[in-house]
Amino acid sequence: VANSDALLVVDAVSSLGGSYLETDAWGIDIVCTASQKCLLTPPGLAFISVSERAKERMKEIKSPRFYFNLLTYEEMLLKGQPPYTPNLSNFFAIEEALDLIEAEGLDNIIARHYLLRDMIRAGIQALGLKLLVEERWASTTVTAVVPEIDNIGDFLKNLYFNYGVELAGGQGKLATTTFRIGHMGYATPLDMLTTLAAIEASLGKFGVATAAAEQVWVEAMNKNR
Repeated sequence: VANSDALLVVDAVSSLGGSYLETDAWGIDIVCTASQKCLLTPPGLAFISVSERAKERMKEIKSPRFYFNLLTYEEMLLKGQPPYTPNLSNFFAIEEALDLIEAEGLDNIIARHYLLRDMIRAGIQALGLKLLVEERWASTTVTAVVPEIDNIGDFLKNLYFNYGVELAGGQGKLATTTFRIGHMGYATPLDMLTTLAAIEASLGKFGVATAAAEQVWVEAMNKNR
């Protein structure tokens, strides 16, 4: 892409803060993310980085635009104010969240996300369930499971009402064949064990998934000693 006129645009809503994103080193022109995933904040804020190449391309656009004119945002930010009324409460929330992120350290946060992913994948596979994507494409923030269950909606309701664990169904064509486990933001290894325990109890299997996940956790702790 760098050798063409095309701009490289990355949707990092679910990944920023959960995996490395080297915007300049990788030659990314535009990165878009939001507050509600790994940035530990309620939804309501968007963050966009723009390269000089992308900025020059924006200046060439002649079509009328108003709300999503990033050049207007830049002009107003140079004056120290937003162009429109922002989500002020989330400004305070993201400030606190960034303090937490700084305290834990980005490398530690990303390592935690990798650990949570590996725990979930090990536990799900120990139950004999299929994962939607293979290891090399596995996200550090969400895992999609193909459970081969007749009614995934009922399965998810059972998890929530009987065990207090809320998972998401699939989207689009995968809505009736998959469910998703989020392991981002504030999530901890204990949260993963709780989630896996609820899943295996719902399937009538006990101690299988949690044992596999615990082994991953123990190996990670021993490695870091």
